[in-house]
Amino acid sequence: MLKIIIIVIIVLEFSLLGFWFYSGSELLTKTKVPVTILKKDELFGTEIEETILKDKFVLGLDYAGPGIGVLGIAGVVSILFYRREQKRKAK
Repeated sequence: MLKIIIIVIIVLEFSLLGFWFYSGSELLTKTKVPVTILKKDELFGTEIEETILKDKFVLGLDYAGPGIGVLGIAGVVSILFYRREQKRKAK
C-alpha cells in the first residue's frame, strides 16, 4: 500500500513541476498576459502597436512551490515509513 502512495506522490510532484515549467516558469501567478497587436491607422496609413491584456492563466512558483514542497515532504515521510515497515518484516 505504501508503494502505491509513494508512486502517486512522486507522479503528482513531477506533474506539478512539469506543468509549472511548461506554463512559463514564472515566479508569480498571472491571470492576464500582455499581447501586442499591430493595427493600421486608416487616416494616416501607418501601423500602430497596441498592447492589450488577454486572459490566460500562467502558474507561478508562489502557488506551485508550496505544493511541490508539501508533496516532497509527504514523499520523504512515506519512504521512511516504507523502510521501517520493510525492516520489521525482515526481523
